Amino acid sequence: MSQAPTPQERIGAFLTAVDEELLRPLRRYIKGFRRGLVVGIGLGLLLTPIAGRDARVRIRRLGQSLCRLRGHGRA
Repeated sequence: MSQAPTPQERIGAFLTAVDEELLRPLRRYIKGFRRGLVVGIGLGLLLTPIAGRDARVRIRRLGQSLCRLRGHGRA
């Protein structure tokens, strides 16, 4: 007669199943979403109808505001 798995073994099997079935696909999805977002932003910047200097100023302002929101920028 075989022994039943211990609670630690059952917890380990559950965590492994969660990682394989939920977390790995989610990580792949997020990575693909980020890549698509970067490509979309790049294409948008290349095809924008505003002048290069104006586009750079807008991008800089956006970057500065994002840094301030995350707490990395100057006050």
